[in-house]
Amino acid sequence: MPTTRVPPPPDRTTYAVTYAVAGEPGVRRAEVTVVPGYSQESDIPRLLAARLTGRPADARRIVLLALRETGTAARRPRRRTGHRGVSPA
Repeated sequence: MPTTRVPPPPDRTTYAVTYAVAGEPGVRRAEVTVVPGYSQESDIPRLLAARLTGRPADARRIVLLALRETGTAARRPRRRTGHRGVSPA
């Protein structure tokens, strides 16, 4: 049975973000992971808004105060299994 080669998953970058929400007191911190081809640094306010309110459109309420890259890593490939979960020989 021929095997199909699957391209490796994209690298990802994780950022430590310090931000404030307009109209709310205090400063918040979060980690946000960006995956090339799916999201980029400019999407971070939208990603945070989606976490907070479930609405990415609320991004205008997010004020980024600090952004620091904490790491870049390649995603670990998933282990491929054969029929019924048996590992290929």
